[in-house]
Amino acid sequence: MLSVQDMIRFLSSFAFVLTLASASPVTVDYTLNMGPGGTNKTNVTSIAVFQSNGSQMDLSFIPSIAGVGTSVVSVAAPFTPSFSLLIGISEPADSSGRRHLIGFVSQSFADAYTGVKFNMAFTGYGELGFSAPLIAAANGDATQQEWLKTFYATQGYKAAFATGTQPVAGEFTAFNPVVVPEPATFALAGASLLALLAKRFKK
Repeated sequence: MLSVQDMIRFLSSFAFVLTLASASPVTVDYTLNMGPGGTNKTNVTSIAVFQSNGSQMDLSFIPSIAGVGTSVVSVAAPFTPSFSLLIGISEPADSSGRRHLIGFVSQSFADAYTGVKFNMAFTGYGELGFSAPLIAAANGDATQQEWLKTFYATQGYKAAFATGTQPVAGEFTAFNPVVVPEPATFALAGASLLALLAKRFKK
C-alpha cells in the first residue's frame, strides 16, 4: 500500500506529465500572398513570427519567402496561438540601396493604416531603426529578440490577425497593401454603388 508521501509524489509526477502534455508544441500553417510583389519585387527575409494567445507570446523566424506569389510556411509554437503577426524585410536592397519592411497584418489594420508611416502606426518605432534589430534577432541575437518581443507587447499586437485567417501583405514606409482587390471585387463594389445612387435618385 502506498504511503501518503508516495501518493503525493505520484500525484505530483502525474500533474507534471499532464502539464508537459498540455504544453506540447503545435504547428501553424501560414499562407502568405505577396501577389505581384512589392516595390523591389525581391524576397522577404528575416521574417519575425509573433504568435500569442492572450496570456503567452512566442517569437520565431522564417528565413525567407518568395517576394512574388504565394508561399505556404509552417511554424512551430509552444501553444495554440490565437493571434499572429509577421514582419520581414525585402532583400537584397534595390539599386538605390533601399529595403522595405513587409508586414502580414489583419484586414482591419490594413484598412485603418493604409498610407500611414511605420512610426505613426507603431509609436516609438521607426522603419529605418527597425530593420537592423530585426536582422540581428533573426540571426540569433537574444537582446534584439527581447527588443522585438517588447515591440509586439507594446505596439505590434494591434496589427495582429486571427491565426488561421488570411493576412494582408503590405509594404512600409507608408503602409501599402501589395495585393489589390480582384476585378470581381471592383465590379461588385461598383454595382453596389450604382444601386445606392439609383435608390437615392428615385426619392
